[in-house]
Amino acid sequence: MNPAVLVVALALLAADEIRPRGGDPVIECSVTRVDEDGVRFTRGEELPVTMSWDRIADVRLEDDRIPRLAEHLETARQLWRARVRLERGDVGLAEPIFELLFPDFVGRSSETALVVAEGLLRCRLMRGEIDSALLPALEVARLRRAGIDTASYRTLQPPSQGGTNSGLTHLWDERTGLCPYLPPAWVGNAGLRSRVAELDQWDAGDDAQLRAIADLYAGTIRRSLGEEVPPVDLDAPGFQEQPGVLLLGMLSNAQHHDPDVRASARRAMESGLAAMSPWAECWTRYQLGCSMIMETGTGQQRRGLLSLSHVPARWDQSQPYLSGLAMAVMARHFESMGEADAAHRLRTDLRRLHSGHPVLRRGVPDQHPENKEAP
Repeated sequence: MNPAVLVVALALLAADEIRPRGGDPVIECSVTRVDEDGVRFTRGEELPVTMSWDRIADVRLEDDRIPRLAEHLETARQLWRARVRLERGDVGLAEPIFELLFPDFVGRSSETALVVAEGLLRCRLMRGEIDSALLPALEVARLRRAGIDTASYRTLQPPSQGGTNSGLTHLWDERTGLCPYLPPAWVGNAGLRSRVAELDQWDAGDDAQLRAIADLYAGTIRRSLGEEVPPVDLDAPGFQEQPGVLLLGMLSNAQHHDPDVRASARRAMESGLAAMSPWAECWTRYQLGCSMIMETGTGQQRRGLLSLSHVPARWDQSQPYLSGLAMAVMARHFESMGEADAAHRLRTDLRRLHSGHPVLRRGVPDQHPENKEAP
């Protein structure tokens, strides 16, 4: 075909319009697909592009070939409102919208699905409700590991992804596949049992590492609910090559009812402390402390309190959930030792520094509910 004729033909095909949010120019194009994931379109000889719904204000087609267009545009409006509210710090108004949208996007693989999952994850983390953040976090990990990215939330801290030189802990850690703000440390609530069901039913696709991470999180919740959970086999094939799975496995074993399993896990954790990233060290210091105060010896318990004290002393700002939880656990243990003044000071500091922490509403979790003789 003559090149001039081709240009005219392509121009005639570009009879549709996408009107972006934020005042960007109207996109004249040929829309090839409209569904939950966004709008797919072509312009001239360019490769097809899919635009996320939170970036779209309107779609105008030359015909009515998309019968659900109005429904999709309402989703676009709601998602845009939720994203903008979150980006300006209004979690209370943003979270209900993300909650409503999230079930329809679980399992989808698109930028729109990432915007929904990350939005809900950020809202729940900001409220300190980390158990309810598990499923959104796994969806963010699944999508990120599939190579999906988004420009949304780039202005927020923590950054969605961070380079080694950023100096900031990011929302998702590529090396481990974990969210650095989701330690396996739970404050009891009526929804924990449903979290286990969500994790068991979640579809990780072909990602065996994420499936293992979900199973390990579920195991730590089951243990917190009083169920007997077998120790994690840290020598199983693949464990040593998956740092996120290995970390969760060690943290889980450190809370096991068998003291030999606990001791072995602590040795493995302590040997790796020097090489850990700051957030992983924080998780490990907390779990080492909780594990040691489960022992009967006063010396071990004192070492546990020292390990726990690292968390609020070093990571109070970057890990507020774990910092507040460590203070509450220390206060309860001091009280059990008859040191009421130390317990009172810690609880006073906890209320001052973390006034909205869920542990203030729900109490300190039993460090080991399956072991009735544990202190």
